[in-house]
Amino acid sequence: MDVSIHALEETEVLSTESPDSEIIHNSDTEQAMEAAQRLLKSGELTEIQQRRFLMHFFKGYSYRKIAAREDVFFTSVAESITDASRKLKKYFDGMQSCLIQ
Repeated sequence: MDVSIHALEETEVLSTESPDSEIIHNSDTEQAMEAAQRLLKSGELTEIQQRRFLMHFFKGYSYRKIAAREDVFFTSVAESITDASRKLKKYFDGMQSCLIQ
C-alpha cells in the first residue's frame, strides 16, 4: 500500500479537535457565536480565512469539502481555519474575562 506524507498529515489534522470545536463543546454556544461574529467584523481575518471559516464554522463543511470546492490542498484549508480558530479563541477568552469581572 502506498501512503504519502500528505495523507498522514490529513489524518493527524482530522484526529485532533479544532479550537473552534473545543470552544463550542466546552462553553456556551451563544457566547461562541457572538465571539465568531465579533471576529468576522474585526477585519483580523484575511478574505480567504474568513471564507473558509464561514464554510466550516457556520455551514459545517469539512476541511476536505472546502478544499475540493476551492480546488486547493487540504493542508491549506486546515492552516487557514486553524489560524482563524486561534483568533476566535482569543475573542472568546476576552469575552469570558469580561463576564468574570
